[in-house]
Amino acid sequence: MTAKEGAKEESVTLVSWAKSIAERAYGPLWERFVVTRADEQAVRRKILESMIRFRLSDFSHKCALDPDRAEGIAVKLINRLRCKADDKEISITSFDILKIIENEIQVEAVPTTIWVQLACLYEYGEFNPRQYLVVEFTQDNGTQFHGSTVIASMQPNFPFLHRMIEIPAGNSERARLSQEASQLLRCYCSTHTIMRTRYTCMDSLPVSGVMVWSNPNILKENWKPQ
Repeated sequence: MTAKEGAKEESVTLVSWAKSIAERAYGPLWERFVVTRADEQAVRRKILESMIRFRLSDFSHKCALDPDRAEGIAVKLINRLRCKADDKEISITSFDILKIIENEIQVEAVPTTIWVQLACLYEYGEFNPRQYLVVEFTQDNGTQFHGSTVIASMQPNFPFLHRMIEIPAGNSERARLSQEASQLLRCYCSTHTIMRTRYTCMDSLPVSGVMVWSNPNILKENWKPQ
């Protein structure tokens, strides 16, 4: 089974689980002569909350998210997405809603440093996934962040993406961000700011551990993907 097939099977299981919640919740209501809009709205909101918490729990397990931070994200997303539950035209257990929940979780839970790295890869267009991506920028609190990572190792930061990078067959040294990753980056940048960043790709890191920048690439402050 491929990673994409596994993710699809997992999504099918989750949607089926959400539908079972709906059936259990709605069941007692059908025994009445009248089901009020308030009844239906309350059930739809409960289903949405259950889906958010279930998927956030999965993210937390895979990415070791702090419990307090996870709870804060859960509350934020429940409030933000409540309008989806209140819109009767929307199927609350659809794959579209599931994908919205997954994207929102990643936008809120994935660290800023990873989003900066993703933005740098987007700007590169094509890159060697075996190389190190080195970035340096000043964080919101005024401290300077300097980090490096092998590009191919970044995928686990986005557990709900089927594929973060696409590598053409027969050329393992030439890759680019997947359309799904690019779209997720656009989603992040619609509500968050990317800071000015110096970045470059290297075959290996300096033995001394001290980075000497020579003609680095620059990501402008408040950068947005095209």
